[in-house]
Amino acid sequence: MAVTDLHHGAIGNGRVLALVNPDTGIDWLCLPRFDSPSVFARLLDESRGGTFRFDAPGATMRMAYVANTNVLRTVVDTGEGRCEIVDFAPRIPAGLTMDAPVEVHRLVRPLDGTPRLRAIFDPRPDYARVTPVLAATAAGLEVRGGPQSLYLNTNLPATTNILLDAIRRDSSTTPPAASATTSRGHGATRNAPTSAASTTIPLPVCHRS
Repeated sequence: MAVTDLHHGAIGNGRVLALVNPDTGIDWLCLPRFDSPSVFARLLDESRGGTFRFDAPGATMRMAYVANTNVLRTVVDTGEGRCEIVDFAPRIPAGLTMDAPVEVHRLVRPLDGTPRLRAIFDPRPDYARVTPVLAATAAGLEVRGGPQSLYLNTNLPATTNILLDAIRRDSSTTPPAASATTSRGHGATRNAPTSAASTTIPLPVCHRS
């Protein structure tokens, strides 16, 4: 069993906590509670634990917290350009209290040039004891097979037929390639609303203006 190095950043909002690898991978996330079974657990088992990360061969990545916050910002330099990936769990003012939805948000924003990233979304619900089934939704993906359904919402365009073909996979094989889907102006990992699933997505995220 391969175990990843412990150099992670933590994001959370009091109800959800995720550990993010400097390579952009969400390597530990339990939903919908801190003590729920894991959805991503590459922290414990690199090959079977599951992760949600962005990949660009040969890219350099630099992760740091935004000053005075627990928001993580990772700058990815692919050689053709740069993007930033901003990770956080939202806390929303609600009168005299705070609303802390069970959500993890990932924003991918261009900085310069024309970089391309590959999104690898490989959830392994229930400590990887079940093989998830992914279903396309109007907003992205529904992950079925764990203790409860989980959702990935994204604003990326997707071809439903390609997406459905991509998610019919054997648990012993490498997740195939697909396009992504549509939703709001960001990618979010949500728990009914919250996220998890398993497929590899070619992702052109940055375009020269």
